[in-house]
Amino acid sequence: MRNEHEHKLQVAICKWLDWTQDFYFYAIPNGGVRHRLVAIKLKMEGVKAGVADMFWMVSNNKWNGLFVEVKIDKGIQQSNQKAFEQIALAHGYYYSVVRSIEDCESLINRFKADEI
Repeated sequence: MRNEHEHKLQVAICKWLDWTQDFYFYAIPNGGVRHRLVAIKLKMEGVKAGVADMFWMVSNNKWNGLFVEVKIDKGIQQSNQKAFEQIALAHGYYYSVVRSIEDCESLINRFKADEI
């Protein structure tokens, strides 16, 4: 089940992105508690465990875009999230775990400056 604190952080990140950035981004709703039939339908539609929480549609000289996993201070990646990270990196997409708005700001500034 998705942590309520992570939910609130992701909402804040989306608001920050809307206010400060000019690229397209979207959430990937893989988590959360759902009715069993809804979960079955989503899995049939391609929902996969471990996929990052968000995709930021911005590129630099090295990466095609950014997959972003939102975690609170004590949150750690699950094994399927680590596996997805490796898949994303292998296909030319940067992957980052963020824990605050400051992390997001640092990430996007470094990314746009081609520092990562």
